[in-house]
Amino acid sequence: MNYQLFPVSPELRPWIRYFWSYDGFGDGRLHIRSFADPYPRLIFQDTREYAPVVDQARGVMPVAYLSGMDTRPTSAYWNRQFSHFGVSFYPHALPVFFGISATELVNEMPALSDVDRRGMTSRLADARNHRERVTLLSRYFLERIQTPDAVIQEVFDRNTLVLEGLKGIAASHRLSLRQVQRRFKDQVGVSVRTYLKLQRFEQVLQQLSGARFGDLTRIAFEAGYADQPHFNREFAAFSGLTPYQFLREQTMGSESASFIYAGDDVVSIQV
Repeated sequence: MNYQLFPVSPELRPWIRYFWSYDGFGDGRLHIRSFADPYPRLIFQDTREYAPVVDQARGVMPVAYLSGMDTRPTSAYWNRQFSHFGVSFYPHALPVFFGISATELVNEMPALSDVDRRGMTSRLADARNHRERVTLLSRYFLERIQTPDAVIQEVFDRNTLVLEGLKGIAASHRLSLRQVQRRFKDQVGVSVRTYLKLQRFEQVLQQLSGARFGDLTRIAFEAGYADQPHFNREFAAFSGLTPYQFLREQTMGSESASFIYAGDDVVSIQV
């Protein structure tokens, strides 16, 4: 499999983390486990040449779709021959580009054509390669930028979600802490408390890369969990696995909080 990252133009960097592509070759099937993830995504799949993604309910996913912030794990399946392209957004990006409350997209994956009817799905399909898709979407997003919420933009620019930092931002904008928290949920999709849990889970996933079973107690302590059972419960709620199970499973690749596994026991996928 070939995974690539593409840089983002300076004008879009406040809201887009990176563009990515994933291309697979070979026979057989794959099982993708997507864990809770604080970063929304846009995903395009080439269904003209390859079989489409099938979700856990055996429904075929749209050619291009948005995935809002995820607070629970899901599964999907596809063949080992595939070509996918995507965008990883910062948590507060969806209202800026699509003019909708982020709460509407939490744990949802609507077709891009349901959110915007400018024909971008067919243009992505007609593109000759992934770099052309980067150019298409960069222009598309630059044309769609709406005035961001200045308060929430400052929260992410300053990377301050601790209580004292939020109080300082609230005071500078003559708002109450409660008003800032409400605006955060509208722009991001979840409460500050839930977002901090997702952020901690993301950091734990990074530490588990290359970790051994004997490292779990240390990782739980450094992440601020009260004890090992607390760590196990929260990890399972966000991933569907215990930390031990996650370390034991053999992954074939990953993108953000989505992990690819061999899928010999999964559903059959047909074009």
